[in-house]
Amino acid sequence: QHWLWKRDFSGSNGLLSFELRDDDPALAEHFIGALQLFGLGASWGGYESLITVAELTARSSEEDRQLNTVLRLHIGLEDGSALIEDLQRGFLACMEARTRG
Repeated sequence: QHWLWKRDFSGSNGLLSFELRDDDPALAEHFIGALQLFGLGASWGGYESLITVAELTARSSEEDRQLNTVLRLHIGLEDGSALIEDLQRGFLACMEARTRG
């Protein structure tokens, strides 16, 4: 879905965030735990891909604080298809965790 990125991320860098559909914070643990390429941490321009749970606290709007868990990604220099595969592994882990209840 490269066309979505091209449409929505004009002039951007390798930082992006997304909200998990389910409001269960444990799903973030399943997602992150399934990843093999993304490290856990924060970065503003390093070479490695990282993921962290976004802290939506006092500096965020009330609307932001109502969001489900938000994961923040820094995309590094690894192969793009390998990173997509890694993220798919995380989403699959979330779906499996939801199925198990």
